[in-house]
Amino acid sequence: MTLNDIIKPQEGKHLGDLCGWSLSGAHMQTEVRDLAKKHGLEDDLGLPFVSPSGAYRRAVKKAITNGRVDERTFDAIKIDESDAKIVHSIVRREITASGKLTTNGSTTQLSAKDAEFHTEAKTGFDKEKYKEGHPPENLLQLENPSHVISGLIAQYYDELCVRYISGDIRIAFQRAFAKWGAMPLLKHGGMWWVPQQNSEKVRAWQSFMIDLKCGPIVIPIFDTEETIRSLREQSKYTLEAELEKIIKQLEGFTTKDNTRISTLDKRIEQFDTLRDKIDLHAAALGNKQKELIEKLDLAHKGLVSSLSAINEADE
Repeated sequence: MTLNDIIKPQEGKHLGDLCGWSLSGAHMQTEVRDLAKKHGLEDDLGLPFVSPSGAYRRAVKKAITNGRVDERTFDAIKIDESDAKIVHSIVRREITASGKLTTNGSTTQLSAKDAEFHTEAKTGFDKEKYKEGHPPENLLQLENPSHVISGLIAQYYDELCVRYISGDIRIAFQRAFAKWGAMPLLKHGGMWWVPQQNSEKVRAWQSFMIDLKCGPIVIPIFDTEETIRSLREQSKYTLEAELEKIIKQLEGFTTKDNTRISTLDKRIEQFDTLRDKIDLHAAALGNKQKELIEKLDLAHKGLVSSLSAINEADE
């Protein structure tokens, strides 16, 4: 089914698509990369390279984060890191009875119980062997392999060396959404509006997610009064917040002493990107588009003036 087949039965102009998802678990890196290439999303997603040391850190964190923080039995504390290694202590937390409640003058001991911590095992990652080109399975070091947390770290490390966690994939396609001029519609949770100009990209993303056995949601939206009213308010809030963030960053970049030319050049690129995004959202912004462009142009002129002043000072 083509994009035209999807939107033809609807009334009103196609404004774009609402995109949501259900994503969990881990996925083989090779599979994710192959599917990104298959659907033409390789450059848009910019999938990360997960190094063995990154897999080790993730494995340690994952092994001790089950349950509520104040009820966990174990913790992992990094006790050593150098160019040669990373070492964590696996610490057991225990609540002990220290004695009876006592009163010292007007101060009463809050509880007769106390917390004690004991190192039960150590785990590590061998950076030197990594630099020498050893395979990932030779880099993990376990002082006590039979310890329950050590065993979990070994299990998760093996998985994470070759798999992406759901957060990797989510960050990748949200990066792609940003390239496509998309806008988050919820402060918390996954629901984005992608303008109509990138609807073909959205369908490629949808197919990519389906192939990964994830649950994408794509809802075409059309030019109705209710839709425009909802999108306009959110567009105004999101784009204004983005503009204000850039302007705030510029407040400390106005003198030679604390400013690098490369920093200001980067801010100019951000202005150009935001202008493109405002243009993409023109249908929803209505009259608000002109107001945002005026604010953007005013801030842009101030930035160019700062850049010119620094260049003149260098001459």
